Amino acid sequence: MDRGPVGPRPDLLGPLDALASEDAPTRAAMLLRTPNAPGAEETAMAALSDPEVEVRRAAVQVLARVAGPRGVRAIMETAIRDPAPAVRAEAVAALGRIVGHGMEPRSSS
Repeated sequence: MDRGPVGPRPDLLGPLDALASEDAPTRAAMLLRTPNAPGAEETAMAALSDPEVEVRRAAVQVLARVAGPRGVRAIMETAIRDPAPAVRAEAVAALGRIVGHGMEPRSSS
């Protein structure tokens, strides 16, 4: 039985390949172009360990956009543990956006 091609989905090949680029701005830009599709959360979570601040900030932005449970937990960990203040600040802001989108207006009764 032919199960089709095995490996990453074609629509995620660009972002996955970008994580291997030697150019940090390229890695960050490609990460930000990651579509909200299966595999996006894993790609962004892998980028949280990138040595460059701008790539980790982009990873936090993608995780916030996807807002999956594992990604949100990763953002919380990043807000506490990332060595770069800019990445921690991005993570805190992302958590605020996630919480803000999940809140319903209170009734005035």
